[in-house]
Amino acid sequence: APGLAILATLPDGEIDDILSRTNLVPYTASTVYEPRKIRERIVQIRKQGYAHTEDEYFVSDISTAAAITNAHGRGIGAVNIAVARSRWQAERDEK
Repeated sequence: APGLAILATLPDGEIDDILSRTNLVPYTASTVYEPRKIRERIVQIRKQGYAHTEDEYFVSDISTAAAITNAHGRGIGAVNIAVARSRWQAERDEK
């Protein structure tokens, strides 16, 4: 989630360049690693202002992150909260 949150602050051309040079691998069966699907997620992340992932790096790990931006709106870091699925209550926690 932190990487996606930061990525969403970048211009589309830069995102395409980064994705074309990155070895995208599935860490779990839920990992979104296809460039087209990542671009689709970026649109949603920009709308909601944060990234949310479930089971993408570790099974049973839920991560929600927001980018920390500089004065120009470019992501320079992120704030992330990660919890185990057993402690996650979707209706309450993502809100």
